[in-house]
Amino acid sequence: MEGGLRSADAVVVRRCQLVLASAYGAGGPRITRQVGCSEQAVRNVVHAFKTRGGACLQRGSSRPHPTRERVGSEGA
Repeated sequence: MEGGLRSADAVVVRRCQLVLASAYGAGGPRITRQVGCSEQAVRNVVHAFKTRGGACLQRGSSRPHPTRERVGSEGA
């Protein structure tokens, strides 16, 4: 985690800042003021870290996810 704070990728640095601030007990509104992002971004990153671990800190693909066709949704 500490190594991520020295990353050349700004996204990784920001995500590490959010997770560490949360781990130190800072709440969402305080983190948003310190880091300069939305409360939803804080919730998303902290939740992803809790469910996926350190893998969520790395930048993922910016390619759009394909949508799945919904069966039986016609005429609903």
